[in-house]
Amino acid sequence: MSVELKRFMEELSKLRQAAKGNGNVVNSSVLEEVEQEREVESQIEEIRQVQRRTHYQPLTFPGLHKVVLRFAQTGKLSEGLWYEHAFEVMAHTSIGQKYNVCSTTSRLFISGEFMNTVMLGKGVPNDNFVRPVEWILWNPSSQTALIIISEEAELLIPIIRAARKPKVHLIAYAAPVTKNMLLFDELSYYTLPRLPVGYKVPNWLSIELGIFAGRLYFSFPEYTHLMRYLQLADKTNVEASYTNTGIFTTNPVNFLLDWLTLRRKGQDIIHTPMGYICQGRLLHNDHPFFINRGTVAEKGTSSSPENRSNGAVKKVDDEYSDLEDEWNSDLEDELDSDIEHR
Repeated sequence: MSVELKRFMEELSKLRQAAKGNGNVVNSSVLEEVEQEREVESQIEEIRQVQRRTHYQPLTFPGLHKVVLRFAQTGKLSEGLWYEHAFEVMAHTSIGQKYNVCSTTSRLFISGEFMNTVMLGKGVPNDNFVRPVEWILWNPSSQTALIIISEEAELLIPIIRAARKPKVHLIAYAAPVTKNMLLFDELSYYTLPRLPVGYKVPNWLSIELGIFAGRLYFSFPEYTHLMRYLQLADKTNVEASYTNTGIFTTNPVNFLLDWLTLRRKGQDIIHTPMGYICQGRLLHNDHPFFINRGTVAEKGTSSSPENRSNGAVKKVDDEYSDLEDEWNSDLEDELDSDIEHR
């Protein structure tokens, strides 16, 4: 064995002895590197808790109150505690308390049975059990409206029909939450007895009734009156006569945003006319909210008899072509099913 090779073997043995002496250090350093390379997972602690359903005791309908009966028979609303102003009822809710809602000088009242739905504790705001507006007693001579419930309307219908000269009108109503429901906004969809031909309810009644009921859509002629009522008329360039009944809160825009969200129970209100008002966006008469499909179709066609007849023929041809396509598709499906069975 050469001297150089022997010297190299001695160096290897020394290195081996040194490695054996520091074996713990080497192993610990390797473990530290492995520990650093490990992915640390965060642990999320979940605590499940059973939330039991809250049961409320419903209230029973005691019958028709004498104040409501007297108003239906005589048209006079006697003073008492059985009814409240519409905005006083809204003031009892948590949203009304938040915005300090107060009553106006208008004569829109709520029957005492309207808010009697379930038994709540004393002083508990009634937000989740506000009834929808369905029936209204309206006296045109005194400009007085009383919102009643369905049970009261059912008892008043035979009384109003039997009266020779009814003093009030029973009006069916539903808050316009879609564009096709605007016919309820004029309060002429169903009235007992019928209102005179061409009669229009005051603007303040349509506005305040829409606010209380949670209306989302309105016609463009009412837009100016609504902006003046909410004291936002400086944002529009249109002047309109309006009977001022006062403002119900100092911050009507934010109140409407919260109130409409509550009344519509999760329905989208931003992309509606009332949502535009709450966002401070201006509306114009050519906006899609106020354009009817029939009006657009009439503008695109001529009024001559020839064009009308051609349009009618084309409509019939289109209907027949659609039916023919439907029949052919059904026939093909039947043939395919027969082939599969065979």
